[in-house]
Amino acid sequence: MATLTIRKIPDEQIQQLKEVAEKNNRSMESQVRSILEEWLAGTVAHEMTRKTNFYDEIREFMEKIDFDGLEEGEIPAPERNPDDSRPPVTFE
Repeated sequence: MATLTIRKIPDEQIQQLKEVAEKNNRSMESQVRSILEEWLAGTVAHEMTRKTNFYDEIREFMEKIDFDGLEEGEIPAPERNPDDSRPPVTFE
């Protein structure tokens, strides 16, 4: 795993990071990693949505659905792409 050094962070931001880390029962280093992970996940998701035409995907998905066996209001789950390594989304 790599090490990242960030220089010239204003004291006010360091204090804010310490406070947020304390509220989350984390070290400041762990809090910064968490912030970076969340930001990167959002950036990746944004890029994926920007490059994807969801209208075409929805249209294609709807064309494949066999509505005959569904109850009223039931929504079929799309088939998973075998190359997709993300865990499936579940709703409770």
